[in-house]
Amino acid sequence: LVRFALLNAASVVIDVRAADDLVVAGEDVGLDVQVWNGGPFRIDGVVLRNVGAEQDVGLPAEFLDAQGQTEGPQTLEPGDIARWSYRVRLRQSLDPSRLYYLGVQRAGDMYRWVGDPASRGLPRNARPLLRAVGEFDLHIPQLDEPVHVVWGDDAEYVGVNGALGEFREPVLATPAVSVAIEPSGMVWPEGSFEARPVTVLLRNEATSGSVGEVSLQVPEGWEVTPSIIPFDLQGEGAIRGFTFQVRPVGAVGAGEYVFRAVATREDGVRFDERVDIIDYPHVERTLYLRPAEVRASVFPVRIREGIRVGYVMGSGDDGLKALRQLGAAVEEVGPDRVRVGDFSGYDVLVLGIRVYETRPDVVAVNDRILAFAEAGGTVI
Repeated sequence: LVRFALLNAASVVIDVRAADDLVVAGEDVGLDVQVWNGGPFRIDGVVLRNVGAEQDVGLPAEFLDAQGQTEGPQTLEPGDIARWSYRVRLRQSLDPSRLYYLGVQRAGDMYRWVGDPASRGLPRNARPLLRAVGEFDLHIPQLDEPVHVVWGDDAEYVGVNGALGEFREPVLATPAVSVAIEPSGMVWPEGSFEARPVTVLLRNEATSGSVGEVSLQVPEGWEVTPSIIPFDLQGEGAIRGFTFQVRPVGAVGAGEYVFRAVATREDGVRFDERVDIIDYPHVERTLYLRPAEVRASVFPVRIREGIRVGYVMGSGDDGLKALRQLGAAVEEVGPDRVRVGDFSGYDVLVLGIRVYETRPDVVAVNDRILAFAEAGGTVI
C-alpha cells in the first residue's frame, strides 16, 4: 500500500501488458512492460530484476524462459518512458486457470480449499499468471537520499471495444482444446434400444492448431459408433462437432449412466473438460471448467397411445427435447398460434420454464389457457 501511494503521488505509471488474454501451455505470448515518469521527479537505475534465473522478468515457476529486447538501466527525466518487450514461453505442465476451490470435488455442500495457501478464503486465485518485477531510485529534492522502489505488477490484456472504449482483462491459462457434449442431459425409456445421436463439440485455443482423435466412452451395456473420429482444428477459436450414435445393447436397468468425451492430440495430451468463460461487466473474467460428460437417466415410461401434447417454449428450456426423448409425440406451439389462443387438437398443454415471466404473448392469452383446462384439457 505504501508503494502504491508513493508511485501515485509521484505520478509514476507502470503498465504490464500481455499480447493475449487466453494462453496455452507450451506456447509463446508477448509481454510488454512500460514505466512512465509522469511526475516532476527524476528516476535513476530503472531495471527489471532478475528473479531466480537468468531472465529480466519476474515470472511464476510455470514459465520456461523469456526472450526479447531488453534496455539497460536508465534515467527517466519527467515525461520519459522506459519500455521492455519479451516473448515468454509457458511450460507444458502449466495448469489451467481453475478457481482454486473448484479444483477438487466438494465435501457435501462445502468447498475444499486446496492448492495455493495464499488464495484460501478469497473469491478467486491470488497467484498471478504473468508478472513483471523491477526497481528504480526516485529522487525527491526535499529528501537527502533517493527513495529506492521495488515494484511488481501483474500483466493484463488490454483491448478496445468499439462502443465502450479501452478495457482490461486478466490473463488466463486455458486448455488447448475444450470438449463439450450435446445434449446436456438425456432421458431414456427402459426397454428402448433405439440409437440416439450424441454430438461432441471441440474448440481449439492453440495458435499452432490441434490434431488428434475424439472418442465417446460409455459404460458396460452400451454401444457407441464410430469408436473414434479424427479431428484437425486450425486457428484459435476453431469449432467442430462430431456425432456418435449411442444405444443400449444389453439389459440396461433403471438408473443413471454417464457418457464421457475425450479428445487426444497427436502428442498424447488428453482433454476431457468443457471450458466456459464467465465474462460479465460486474465480475472479473474467469474460466469455469467441468467434465465433458452427459448423464442418461433410464427409467420405466408409459405413454398413453394417441395422446397429443402441445409445448409452449419458455426461457432456457429443454423440456420439449426431454419429452421427445421419452417417446412422446410433442408439437411446439408457435408464437402465431399462441397469439390466436387456439389450443384445440391437444390433450395436454405444457408451459415451459418461466413462461409467464418471459412471454408477454402467453400472459395475454391466459384466459384461453384456463378455458382449455376447464374444457377437460390438462395444463402443466
